[in-house]
Amino acid sequence: MSLCAASVGALDHGPTFARRTVEIAATHVVGAVLDATAKILAGDPLAHLELTPASLARATTRLRAIADRHAGGRLLVLGGGGYEKANLAAGWCAVVEALL
Repeated sequence: MSLCAASVGALDHGPTFARRTVEIAATHVVGAVLDATAKILAGDPLAHLELTPASLARATTRLRAIADRHAGGRLLVLGGGGYEKANLAAGWCAVVEALL
């Protein structure tokens, strides 16, 4: 048994994501965890990354599909980090919308 854990960057990168999806399908996954931290969003003063709320939404949608397909829908979404308050709101709205 294994737990599928993914970062937004890995899920939002096409070829890498496709390869990892095959690897996930080959194991018995009991659950999935997504670290949907807001510090990856453009404008964060510490991380200096340039991802968007749409990246968070795509990652959430992709990992949710993996959880549905391979783990009976068990998905734990975690957040944390982020030093730009506007990013927190935009990022989490994108994540929640993707989950609904």
